[in-house]
Amino acid sequence: ANGWEVLLQLKNDARTASVPIIVVTIVDQPGMGAALGADEYLVKPVQRSALLAAVQRCLVRRGGAPPERPILVIEDDTPTREIITELLTEQGYAVATAADGAEARAQVA
Repeated sequence: ANGWEVLLQLKNDARTASVPIIVVTIVDQPGMGAALGADEYLVKPVQRSALLAAVQRCLVRRGGAPPERPILVIEDDTPTREIITELLTEQGYAVATAADGAEARAQVA
């Protein structure tokens, strides 16, 4: 499944519909992201500050508290997944990772 399909599946599943999702992609179609339920939409390459600001905005919309569960990073490119994980971990966030949508759904189910 591609990223759009994963986003749609997560937003259409009652167990994950309220989970904030930040889309980071090379596709410059923020309207599509919003239509499918993305909470934030960033186009690669993404600055560290932009990603952290997007995470912070999602937390503020949820009351500002740290997430109760780890932030799940879904990224098929291993080096990119590792960079994002390191960045979030450095900021004190707990992080879980998935290489694809099936792996992600298994973790949140």
